[in-house]
Amino acid sequence: MKKACTLILFTLLVQLCYAQGDEPRVRQYNIGQAFTSITLDPVGNVWAGTKNAGLWKLNRDSIGETPRPLSLYTSQGLTNYTIQTLTANNQGGQIRLWAGVRGTGSSSVGGGIYVYNDGNTTPKILRNERNKYIARKMNLISVKFDGTPSRNPMALASDPNGGIWAAHGYHDLTVLSTGVTIIDPITGFPFYQDKAGYYLTPGGLGYKAPNKNVFDNLSMLHMPYPAYTINTPLNLTAGTRQCVSVGCGHDETWMGFGTYEVDVEESGGGTRFSGIARFSYAGALLGYIDGSNTPELPFTNTFASPRAIAIHWQKTGDPWIGFNGNKGFAVHQNHVYTNAQWVYVDKLQYYDTASGTNLPSRLLPNGIRINSDAPHAISSAGQRVFIGTVDGLLVYKGEGDLKQDSSYILITTEEGLSSNNIKGVAASSRYIYAATDDGINEIFLPSDLIVFHVKDKDNPSKEDNNNYETIASLTSRDNLNIRFNENDLPMMAADGTTSTVFRYNTADFEGFYSNKYQFGFGGDYENRDTNQFGSFHLKPKNLYTEENPGYVDFIYRHPTYIATFDPEKKRSGPFIYNK
Repeated sequence: MKKACTLILFTLLVQLCYAQGDEPRVRQYNIGQAFTSITLDPVGNVWAGTKNAGLWKLNRDSIGETPRPLSLYTSQGLTNYTIQTLTANNQGGQIRLWAGVRGTGSSSVGGGIYVYNDGNTTPKILRNERNKYIARKMNLISVKFDGTPSRNPMALASDPNGGIWAAHGYHDLTVLSTGVTIIDPITGFPFYQDKAGYYLTPGGLGYKAPNKNVFDNLSMLHMPYPAYTINTPLNLTAGTRQCVSVGCGHDETWMGFGTYEVDVEESGGGTRFSGIARFSYAGALLGYIDGSNTPELPFTNTFASPRAIAIHWQKTGDPWIGFNGNKGFAVHQNHVYTNAQWVYVDKLQYYDTASGTNLPSRLLPNGIRINSDAPHAISSAGQRVFIGTVDGLLVYKGEGDLKQDSSYILITTEEGLSSNNIKGVAASSRYIYAATDDGINEIFLPSDLIVFHVKDKDNPSKEDNNNYETIASLTSRDNLNIRFNENDLPMMAADGTTSTVFRYNTADFEGFYSNKYQFGFGGDYENRDTNQFGSFHLKPKNLYTEENPGYVDFIYRHPTYIATFDPEKKRSGPFIYNK
């Protein structure tokens, strides 16, 4: 008897033939070192930041080896500072790493954004602007410099167009005497101070467009100035504005910020309570998400309001928000559709079928607790989402009720993690990397099938992270429905891409090239109209990047048109079976 497996592409319903083990495999790196941040660059290298131990890199080609700190990083003073956030982009064909560094002392000496160009180990250190408000109070001219809001970048993100966004906390300088020479902390030149007090540069949002060399301080344009920031009496604490997270979607950037008082002189006074500020990629403020307009989220109109400390956008277009104060996370489901809704989850539930009631979670009975200083605590690959908590890595499987623990798995030290206290997560199409207070963990979650969107229309067989963008990872389950867009076209082909790759994990690579398996379209597939139905074939053996890999790739060339809906045609698609 033949065992058939059909991949029905017109409904994009994928049925699996063979199950593999679903236990995660974990490899540990640099045990004993506390890490603070992590990211993947566009070619798959892993970068991780530390407190007082520099910047670490794991080359994609040396996976399995022990990463070492690059020596020149310590010469830049990074052994004295905390690398709070990392991001990377491809700019003009060069890989560029951006490190947000928190300096030391109240004036954040050494802090700023450190930029590493295409393997160059000596960074450019960006300086913040002295805006017109601060300059007037200090009797100095305003200076743009590199345009960043402050010396305390707390979160960095890259948008799909190559722009860089930076959310900043504040830094300040306390002046204790008058009539003496004070050195300008930005320029290094001397100036005379009018009176004792604070000079505080408030946090905000910076944006560097792909075609510009400097940042625009969007907070100066759109966010009212904080109170008590200039020359407050020495017995008072300077007011602050903390912008703690930033994430980029398809056409918007969201920034999480904490509550702050508004300056009376500049903006009429008042309070801006914690929330999320929405910006267009052109830098326009689109509005706020806060306690006054989004009651589904845990924001409150108080100074103690929770903050959105982590913002991540899935490829599906849905934003995921992590909160501090053990307040869990939220998802704006179906964000790009008219039926979009917020789902807020602070505790998971376990549905007991015997009693018909929801009981406390078996995975996280104490609730979902995310580190308050982890702007990259959430990542995703395909439809799976990875949330770093103080109790381990929580994995949303990609389907199921977001509030039920049956929709998740929890990976902890019992499964091989070096620590459950996770400070950052970065996911590729194959591995998940978790930065912890005790080393880096590389996690592999088995899947029977990975579906890729091919970016290079003319080279669907080119095996490259830049060419294959994960749509879904399927693990031993019956089916997965992938969404259609508003025109009922499959989302994977909506941009005109001509091919999709189906990567089937198998231990029998040679069997697929020795006539052991049959694959193609159902029925008399050889005579079908490939312009209407597409074509489905095995990638040539010589195009794989490794010898005898643990998978085979099938290339599905998309149809050039989709015929009028026909229920009979809907059930006809590519199939694979073992002869």
